[in-house]
Amino acid sequence: MKSNKLLLILLVGLVLSSCATEIFRLNRQNIKESIPGYFLTGFASVEIINDNSLLLKKDAAISLKNIESTEWLAIFDLMAEESMSLDLQFRTTRQELSKDSGVLIKIRNSSIEFYENGVEIAQSIDYKFTKNEKYSVKILNDGVMVKVFIDCDEILDHRTKLLSTEYLIFRSVSKEFVISSLEFQDVYEGEEANNFDFILGDE
Repeated sequence: MKSNKLLLILLVGLVLSSCATEIFRLNRQNIKESIPGYFLTGFASVEIINDNSLLLKKDAAISLKNIESTEWLAIFDLMAEESMSLDLQFRTTRQELSKDSGVLIKIRNSSIEFYENGVEIAQSIDYKFTKNEKYSVKILNDGVMVKVFIDCDEILDHRTKLLSTEYLIFRSVSKEFVISSLEFQDVYEGEEANNFDFILGDE
């Protein structure tokens, strides 16, 4: 009888664990700056390179969480060995894979498109990416304000009515790419909120 109960408990545990999202963590050496991450397509679709770098394999997706606030400045580098082909998504829940939810940025090898809840919010732009070259990306997610920079180029300046959330989703589209040097920073308050020199690193 006891063995049957034990077997039942083990089976329930396996079912529950299979339904749970796999969790990993970046920046583990600094608790304050650590970044929880969630495998949305299974842990085998992502390769953790080091404490602040990971490789998304083809058609993989992860969600990263800012533990401090729902308003943030995300800074990270992107690099693709082949052509650049990925989606960035925020102002949505951690597990959301629908392209009709939140702010969605479609980055392709020669263009970038912008959507909010499935509706285009800005004209697509031409942007040529070079393989094996590292690109610095900055996303300001602050109140109604959404700004996106690649290197020193501002590619999006948008006002949104969507609620801020603490999650940023990365999704590879048929190609692999590397995310590195990722950090979330607090959004500055007061007068500095209108001074975007700090975003470009000109503090």
